[in-house]
Amino acid sequence: EELINPKKNIPISIVVSLTIVIICYVTANLSYFLVLPMEVIITSPAVAITVAQEVWGYWAAIVTALLVSFSALGSLNANIMASSRIIYAGAVDKMVPFANVLGFVSKDFGTPVFSIIAVSCMATLVVLPGNFDALLNYFGFATWIFFGLCGVSLIKVRMQKSHLLQFKVWPYPAIPVIFILSALAIVISAIIEYPLPSLYATIFILAGVPVYFLFFWR
Repeated sequence: EELINPKKNIPISIVVSLTIVIICYVTANLSYFLVLPMEVIITSPAVAITVAQEVWGYWAAIVTALLVSFSALGSLNANIMASSRIIYAGAVDKMVPFANVLGFVSKDFGTPVFSIIAVSCMATLVVLPGNFDALLNYFGFATWIFFGLCGVSLIKVRMQKSHLLQFKVWPYPAIPVIFILSALAIVISAIIEYPLPSLYATIFILAGVPVYFLFFWR
């Protein structure tokens, strides 16, 4: 509802943004390996900051730390925007609690205000314990499960309702299949590397199933 001409603009935005990100990440990682020895890369808590300090000195490390923080804020902003739309879509379909409130759209900005506030509050509660490693283990494992399921749902929808879809990105279905396999590999890796956090995250996800069938299943 918020996008103008999604048939044209969504593929363009995806291709352009991913190309920029890939170039930046590959270039940055090449610079890390060219500047630092492997043992330093392995032990460094923040490789980008270590490289900046090694090449340009202390103040460059400070500037790099600030740039990394701004990058994290940009990623946070994108995740809040995307996650709030998921809650909004569930509210429109009456699939989440307080659907009337979470489905409200601001007349001034055209955005789901209360869905954004709800996501922000949940994110704040998650980061309160202050253990970033634990948060990464739990959140990363759960996130990639649903990323993979999104790929599966895309293939299913295209098989069942292809006449309703406005556009298709070449070379389908290779891209979603590769994505699904990549997500599966990350999930399996997390289970092997962090079995207990993965188990706890799985239990937490499955706890929502009886809630769904008791209160929202029709």
